Amino acid sequence: MADPRVNSREVVEQIWSDVATEHVLDLASAIGPPPEFKQLVLDEERRYLNANAILTTEPAALPAVGRMPAVKSRAKARAGRFVVTVLDRYFASEHEFIAHLVRLLNKITVHHDEIAEGIRALHEALRGESVRLRQANSVLHGRMAAKIEAPEREIRALRAGDSADRV
Repeated sequence: MADPRVNSREVVEQIWSDVATEHVLDLASAIGPPPEFKQLVLDEERRYLNANAILTTEPAALPAVGRMPAVKSRAKARAGRFVVTVLDRYFASEHEFIAHLVRLLNKITVHHDEIAEGIRALHEALRGESVRLRQANSVLHGRMAAKIEAPEREIRALRAGDSADRV
């Protein structure tokens, strides 16, 4: 029935050898260290954008030089108020647009940092699970080897008894 040249122990050892070569690069080392994500909530560029997101619509105070500086100052101030008044709707919509962009940036930043923390946690969980699975694999290997060893002992005992009967 069974081929006497096939040894179950050798078959199991060959299977485990093949499995071991597949796992030469253990999963934890293949995963590597967790990725480094800079926490964007503390980013200097973000702080700068939040601090400077407001448009100033006041006309600049330009110095008046030369003859009649008082007349020139009043004319410049009036021209500045006129330009600001004419462009007031544009400035208001631009200010609203920038405010929306900064709020979007802040939301993206917070979500980025939450996702980065989730990735770090998942990475650590994956490494832990890899270690746990390798340990379980070793335990199962030991149990399988023990289960194979028992019938082999019986066969050796039977063969030893059979050869003792022949003598």
